[in-house]
Amino acid sequence: MIPFLSLKDVTALYEAEINEAVARVVHSGWYLQGPENEAFEKNYSQFIGTGKENFGITKRGLNRQMIKGLATVKKAAAKAN
Repeated sequence: MIPFLSLKDVTALYEAEINEAVARVVHSGWYLQGPENEAFEKNYSQFIGTGKENFGITKRGLNRQMIKGLATVKKAAAKAN
């Protein structure tokens, strides 16, 4: 087997930061939406160079692409079986 990407190794690099972020979300009680999500949307929309008003469109587009990708994987798995 050819290793693709060790998420364990990547996660280990940022373990403290990830744990702090998860703790903030859990302690806030806002698992969906809320201040952490708001901050993420703002930062990510700036990162990709779009305004926050367009971010929802971007998320919907990403979700559609993910669904298409999952459908492709399911078809390939069905053919393999």
